[in-house]
Amino acid sequence: MRNMAYRKSFNRALALTLAIGAAVPLFVAAQGAGSSGAGNQAAVRQAVVRSGICARLENSASEKLGDRRDMKEQAMEQRRQNREERLEARREARDQRLETQRDRADQRIESIVDKLSDLADTSAQKQAIIDFQTAVKVAVQARRDAFDEANQDFRDGLDVAIATRQSAIDAAVATHQAALEAAEAAAKTACESESADPATIVQTLKDAVKAANQALRDAVKAADKVGQTAQELTEARKEAMEDAKAEFQSAMVAARTALKAALGTSDDSGGDEEASTDDNNGNSADSGDSATE
Repeated sequence: MRNMAYRKSFNRALALTLAIGAAVPLFVAAQGAGSSGAGNQAAVRQAVVRSGICARLENSASEKLGDRRDMKEQAMEQRRQNREERLEARREARDQRLETQRDRADQRIESIVDKLSDLADTSAQKQAIIDFQTAVKVAVQARRDAFDEANQDFRDGLDVAIATRQSAIDAAVATHQAALEAAEAAAKTACESESADPATIVQTLKDAVKAANQALRDAVKAADKVGQTAQELTEARKEAMEDAKAEFQSAMVAARTALKAALGTSDDSGGDEEASTDDNNGNSADSGDSATE
């Protein structure tokens, strides 16, 4: 994206420079004639040089060059659209993987509860198993909601960072284009003046193009980097997920303790398996968004 924007702006700068660069040898010849004393001939040659510069500047702004710029703009927009589509496709794929993993975790929970039910002999024990199942579902859902919120905050923050940087670059490119257009217009005005010095026209335009190019580089360099923001967002998401996992583990300990007391056993009866497996799968899938999106 950034390279396309650069090429779009610098192609215009190059066209302007080349438009008058070829006139320099003619100007040198005109100066040589003037130094030999042929004043009238030197003036004629200088007028020819000015005329050549004007013609070349007109050609640089021709419809053909305008069409080329339009094509580059379309290519840049298409590349931006393709990037957005790839990003959305990756996110949808990760969301689908997460949903599949959660469905499998739910099935494991149901299987564990079925096994626990075989251990219940009394109505109190059966009720304890029902309470355990409810506690697990509440804890799992709370953790999933926290993970989903952390992931969404990450994605929203990353989207804003990308859009902010792109807006800054777009503004820099627009400023660069305006500067080139102003330099071109000034050169055209100057070259049409009979008293204008061709060498001054050439040098002034070159200086203006150089200054515009440097201003563009500085503006792009100064634009906020997505990488740093993505790193901060990643850390914030990690912290939120760690907090959610800690709360989940605490809820699971309480649920297992109550279940053991009701069943009269020290066996975890699969509770740890549920907590560990579902937590690992959820964490892996939920944290799937890369900071490089």
